[in-house]
Amino acid sequence: VDDIPVRPGLGEDHAALSTAVLDHVAGRADLLLVPTDYTSTTSTAYLDALAAGVPAEVPIGWTGPTVVCDEISVEQAEARAAVLGRAPLLWDNHPVNDGLMVDRLLVSPLRGRPWALRAALSGYLANPMPQALSSRPALASAAGWWRDGDPEAAWAAEVDETAIRVLAEGCDGEAPMRLVEALGAAGAQWQDPAHDLARWIEAASAVEPEVLDGEAAPWVAQLRAEAEVARLAVRTMQLAHPVVAGASPAQAAGPALRAAVEHAMALLATWQQVRRGAVSVLGPRASVRAVLSQHPSGEWRYHRDALQEGANALDALVHLTLDAVAALDERAPRAVCVDGAAVQLDDAAPPSAPGPLAIEASSGATVTVSWWGATTTVELPAEPPLPDRRFDDGA
Repeated sequence: VDDIPVRPGLGEDHAALSTAVLDHVAGRADLLLVPTDYTSTTSTAYLDALAAGVPAEVPIGWTGPTVVCDEISVEQAEARAAVLGRAPLLWDNHPVNDGLMVDRLLVSPLRGRPWALRAALSGYLANPMPQALSSRPALASAAGWWRDGDPEAAWAAEVDETAIRVLAEGCDGEAPMRLVEALGAAGAQWQDPAHDLARWIEAASAVEPEVLDGEAAPWVAQLRAEAEVARLAVRTMQLAHPVVAGASPAQAAGPALRAAVEHAMALLATWQQVRRGAVSVLGPRASVRAVLSQHPSGEWRYHRDALQEGANALDALVHLTLDAVAALDERAPRAVCVDGAAVQLDDAAPPSAPGPLAIEASSGATVTVSWWGATTTVELPAEPPLPDRRFDDGA
């Protein structure tokens, strides 16, 4: 009886209908009611009529305080229980992706449900996507939460058993965003997190279209396309920094300014194209969800959380990369330090030369190279995240 207009007397009618159906099944089946008002946590005339008239053994469904919820608290469940005189049956709209949410493949773990919530519920129902196989990680996560309060472990076991971890992480977006944020926070020590990000990108670009019997094919295609752009971003980031390779002696090369600018323009062009994809991966750019609730009158109310934007890992990586290119300044001096001690550079070398320079330092030494306003700090031995021609021919 959900998703119909509320009218005077509707609660009494639904209570009477529930009683009649319960009498008819007479123990031959379980009965539950999903009411017309399935989000409220405060008293309404409709819910008061259900509380008074629906038999106590009939669970009454509730989606949480909104249709789709990032978080559901114990206090909210208890408030719903106080209104209806029984613990709510949680109809959790995760990982469903119908209606406004068709651009997302919601394979993320269940989040925002404390395990203490379980004791405040009469039961739990998860609402899957039309993509049945793709729904399994989220459903396994929900089962893990209900069983022992560990949705992340259950999710990890499922995605690893079915070998879809990278696809699941790519569709969810949180794991690649953490890698990008680590790169942004690393400052001069950018090479190590760039290695981690490059490895994840390589795995994402290799996801097979046939995975999950092909039902995820649009998201796989988008993930592979965005992984190619992300690889270009890491390449551009590397060109915009000094790089250090090897040990005893190590080699250092300065930013490849012209190549960095050329790669930045190519990055802008390809990024612009993939942003127009029909489906969303690597976190939301501008995704819409059914974050709606019901007013006591029964009318629907919109919440700002219905719009998710600005949380896409590729977008964050591109901005980080372009900022690095824009910050290059050929007038800035170059300097090399080994374990904090400045190294005397060959004054005969042209200041505009990108390198390489030979640096006498032993394994385990910390080398910092500043060049044209960009700085790189590594512990030897070191290698750039991606192969680099600057050590071959100065390109």
